[in-house]
Amino acid sequence: MAEVLSTVKPEETAPDSNLVFMNIADAVPVLIWISNAEGACFHFNKRWLNFTGRTLQQERNSGWQEGIHPNDRTNYLRSVRKSIDSREEFKAEFRLRRFDGQYRFMLEHGVPQYSSNGKFRGFIGSCTDITDEKLISQSLEQQLKDYELIFNSAPGIIIYKDTQNNVLRINRTGAELFGKTREEIEGRNARDLLPVHEKATVDRYYEQDLQVMRSGQPLYNIIDCSPASSGKLIWTLIDKIPHWGPDGSIDGVVVFGRDITDRHHAEEALIQSERRYKAIVEDQSELVCRYRSDGLVTFTNDAFYRFFKEAREEMVGGNRRPLIPDELLKFSLASLKNSEQLNSGTLTFVHSLFLKNNAVCWLQWTIRALLDEQGQFAEFQAVGRDITALKTTEEKLRSYLVAMETSVDGIAICDENGKFIFMNEAHAKMFEAPSPESFIGKSWQTLYDEKELILWKNRFEEFMYLGRWRGEAVGMRFDQTTFAQEVSLTALPSGEVVCVCRDISARKENEERLKKTASDLARSNRELEQFAYIASHDLQEPLRMVSSFVDLLVEENQGKLNEESQKCIHFAQEGVIRMRTLIRDLLEYSRIGRSFLEESSVDCDEVLSAAKQNLTKLIESSGAKITSDKLPIIRGNSTTLLQVFQNIIENAIKYGGTDSPEIQIKVQKNIGKNIDKVTEEWLFSIADNGIGFNQIHSERIFQIFQRLQRRQPGSGNGIGLAIAKKIIESYGGRIWAESVEGRGSIFSFTIPISHDKKIRVST
Repeated sequence: MAEVLSTVKPEETAPDSNLVFMNIADAVPVLIWISNAEGACFHFNKRWLNFTGRTLQQERNSGWQEGIHPNDRTNYLRSVRKSIDSREEFKAEFRLRRFDGQYRFMLEHGVPQYSSNGKFRGFIGSCTDITDEKLISQSLEQQLKDYELIFNSAPGIIIYKDTQNNVLRINRTGAELFGKTREEIEGRNARDLLPVHEKATVDRYYEQDLQVMRSGQPLYNIIDCSPASSGKLIWTLIDKIPHWGPDGSIDGVVVFGRDITDRHHAEEALIQSERRYKAIVEDQSELVCRYRSDGLVTFTNDAFYRFFKEAREEMVGGNRRPLIPDELLKFSLASLKNSEQLNSGTLTFVHSLFLKNNAVCWLQWTIRALLDEQGQFAEFQAVGRDITALKTTEEKLRSYLVAMETSVDGIAICDENGKFIFMNEAHAKMFEAPSPESFIGKSWQTLYDEKELILWKNRFEEFMYLGRWRGEAVGMRFDQTTFAQEVSLTALPSGEVVCVCRDISARKENEERLKKTASDLARSNRELEQFAYIASHDLQEPLRMVSSFVDLLVEENQGKLNEESQKCIHFAQEGVIRMRTLIRDLLEYSRIGRSFLEESSVDCDEVLSAAKQNLTKLIESSGAKITSDKLPIIRGNSTTLLQVFQNIIENAIKYGGTDSPEIQIKVQKNIGKNIDKVTEEWLFSIADNGIGFNQIHSERIFQIFQRLQRRQPGSGNGIGLAIAKKIIESYGGRIWAESVEGRGSIFSFTIPISHDKKIRVST
């Protein structure tokens, strides 16, 4: 390619604008090269260099041409030169040597590159390995040639006709039957190929063709007698198969014909002897057949064709290799080469076979060579027996054995005397034995200590009564250490016992840890309940004393205290009230989740009415307007749902701003995801036009004793929304809030429709 690509000058480098592209080119899964305006290749991506096993310096200029296959180099460079000189996009194929010395077919695509001002900058090319596609294409071409060779060299007649009885294809044997060449026949109508007095025969053939094309079912073994071009009568065995077009419809018929004239005459001579033979074998339950050394079936009995579910006439006289497998035929022919085998009488052969329904069957054949009157081999006779059931049982036993050998559970089998006759690897490892064989012949009692064997006496009473037992036991390893195990025993009809063991030591340890954790939690809950009791009783008593003394102080010093003292007493009274409310709210919050209330059908409209009734004074004083969709009847607890609605509505009114609060309640069915299960749920939303809050505090407002606004008279302790959150989560639902400061808030919560648990609530 010296005349195509000029040499790259030492000082020449890639344009800056190509640097990013070069980096990208290194990452793509094809071979990339870049040339300058003079056509010299100055860059190859990593994929190219990895493919050729060469360095960039070795490939630059004309170095890359060394990898082109010598037989491709001249033509390839000549064709590419024209495209490069004309600065036109091009595609080309050539073989490129890989790093291991193997040549691979490449499809190259070159594209000219121009700068923004229209100046030609060179070419960018990509090469894709198309070796596999090439090999497939060559293989298909060779297959077509092979098919054509087989088609024309077939000893039988092959004719392909369309729906109008036109001959589209015919092989050489068929053309010779008509006394014409293939070119003279193909494309002509079948009625035009025979003399006028034979038109009726052609029409009869065409009626058979139409029957095949209409039904889509082939016709086999049509025996016909007709004159050949020589005038001699020939007997032909014909099969007619529907031909399916690319669109899935039948567009013609394929006719297969075999000259059976000689066979026909021979069969006529054998008819009498065949009748006598049939009388002997027809009543046999075994499959009886005779076949020649070329696989041609000459006889089958009733049991044979009933087994294969084919008509006898479709078997006899045809080379039915699926019924006489190659393996059976080869085994039969091998006996002919050994005179001792041939004269020894019978041979036995076993093989598998696919039936028409794709079921697999196993047959055992007894084969005998039949001789003619001169003592020469004539044909084989085979008597078959279906041993599928036996083979299936053997396969099942084999698969069961593999399953037991590879099982992660320990599996062992004991005989009626309690001694091991089988043990898998997992069972031996569980007891830390050297191998399964070390247990064979030993009693199962060696696996347990004396204390555990006493317990096994009662277990065996249940096992002997039911024929099975499952439970836990304590096994003993080879080193005398013990471990917890789960054991399953099953009695077999043979008197043997199957034992499946599993080491549950880790599970037992986890159960103990869980028991300890549960005990710790129960103790913690009792301490919390004790604290709640103290909060509701013991802490209330000092508050009542403080409140009484403050009230007494006010009563005895009425009109005597100055303004500063009165203010201090007022703060003390307000602090007592606030502390009492705080204790009451804390007690109420702690009760949620400590006990259960049964579910029932709850009308949410009635719950909402009760909430508004409880908030009547607050609603009237604030002028709040509350509107609602028709709310559903759900499974739940009316008391807890009343707390949720009342707390959220009360919160909306308290923080409604200067305008009259407007509260809108909506509900819809929703598809929610609870852990890893998708469920239906009710989605409630309560929207207001209040002062709102910054969305970053959306989680904080549901925390106990958290308020975003400064304390106002009657504003509460910030526990109402925390109570609502705890109740909704006890239902298995979710609760959240969305808001923009100054534009109101939307509180949403969900309640699963299909939950079946009891609701944990306060008592």
